[in-house]
Amino acid sequence: MDKEEALKKKRIFVGFNNAGAPGISSFTRVLRSQGLKVDFWGFTDKWRDVTVDVRIRRPKNIFLQKAFGVLLLVRAVLKYDVFHFYSCYTFFHYRVDHIVLKILGKKIVNTFTGSDVFDIGGSVKKYGAGSPYNNFYKKQGASFINWLNRRKEFIVSHSDRITLMGPWLVRSVARYDAVIPYPRNIGSIRSYKSAVTTKKKFLIFHAPTNEDIKGTRYLAKTVKSLKNKGYNVELKLTKNISREELLRELNLSDVVVDQLLIGWYGGFAVEAMALEKPVICFIKEEYKKLVPFGDEIPIINANKDDLEDVLEDIIKNKEKLSNIGKKGYEFVKKYHDAPVIAEQYKKVYESLV
Repeated sequence: MDKEEALKKKRIFVGFNNAGAPGISSFTRVLRSQGLKVDFWGFTDKWRDVTVDVRIRRPKNIFLQKAFGVLLLVRAVLKYDVFHFYSCYTFFHYRVDHIVLKILGKKIVNTFTGSDVFDIGGSVKKYGAGSPYNNFYKKQGASFINWLNRRKEFIVSHSDRITLMGPWLVRSVARYDAVIPYPRNIGSIRSYKSAVTTKKKFLIFHAPTNEDIKGTRYLAKTVKSLKNKGYNVELKLTKNISREELLRELNLSDVVVDQLLIGWYGGFAVEAMALEKPVICFIKEEYKKLVPFGDEIPIINANKDDLEDVLEDIIKNKEKLSNIGKKGYEFVKKYHDAPVIAEQYKKVYESLV
């Protein structure tokens, strides 16, 4: 029996990450279509175009949440052989869950996505106020950051496989087995693409999950400076909107800004490129070397210091944007589309059987 056939006899749990739900849903649908017994358990009912096999609605009361978590854990261990957790989310408590699963002989995969494992303390110590996490560190305090580190170390040591969603996390973990990019159903996203009516202003779109970490204040300052120079530009800044609204807003933009501090792009940039929108993002050269597609990334590289020059050049040469957008679509179709990512996760699962 080959590994693929052996894997088809196993039942695989994947969950629970809310923000990453569109990506998780996309690759688990592909694996299910290939005959694998994969179920995606998700917290969210926020995304209308996301298929969740088991939808979780946790009680608001913390004690009820814990009791509910125990029930979910019991239900899951009776059904699944492989457990794939995202962003450190577990049923009851990461220590209890991992120990129980290991005792019962279950296999554990953990995917880290970003701030859940990034070396925040090390970044602040090295860069000080220049760290994208400097304000986060000050707000949360050293004790909370130390707790995050202890959680990370425990999960790494008690998981059979560790995958990362980006090379910027490589130096933050003691070990990892693969860097697997953000998955997305590129075809589904493309269905939102529509013709844009002529606009008087050059529209820059930015949708930060955390303004400090994404460098939003530098973008706002830059746009203000461009306006003072006489450029007809507008910054569209949104937070906490539905994915459907997000994709519609992307359609209206001339250029999209992801982040200016971290050094790598996120799922937001992938969705923008799927809609052929040019993306501006800070990409560190050292991270490009850690992935096989580093030299192919069609993102316009800019940081907080040279952003104004980059945007000014783009505004003056808008005819270049269409070609950049097309290259972005070709890139995400090649490296981020659900079938491509599904094959990479399937190899991880096969290595466990």
